[in-house]
Amino acid sequence: MYLGVSKVTRREIPEISTEANLQIIHIEAQPMIGSIKRLTDKGFGFIGVEGEEKDLFFHSSALVGVAFDELREGDAVSFETEDSDKGPRATNVQLASDDQSADADEDVA
Repeated sequence: MYLGVSKVTRREIPEISTEANLQIIHIEAQPMIGSIKRLTDKGFGFIGVEGEEKDLFFHSSALVGVAFDELREGDAVSFETEDSDKGPRATNVQLASDDQSADADEDVA
């Protein structure tokens, strides 16, 4: 039974050329820059990103090169994002270098 779809015969399906020219584009994600907005005593916190309404959740297990108890509210951090069951979250969170912070300021200006 076909629901609203006409039957397609083998002759109607175009052959795919094995000599097709395909281009693979490599896109490297640039880390985002934000600042620590809030830290909890339970090992997670939130990062504020300029121009974004909501702060981004991060867990202490997402930290790279810095311990959770070394972070302070207002610290500039670089990070990547990923989707989770509860929405986007920050991964690969690390303290931003002075160069990264300056670049972020230039992008905003």
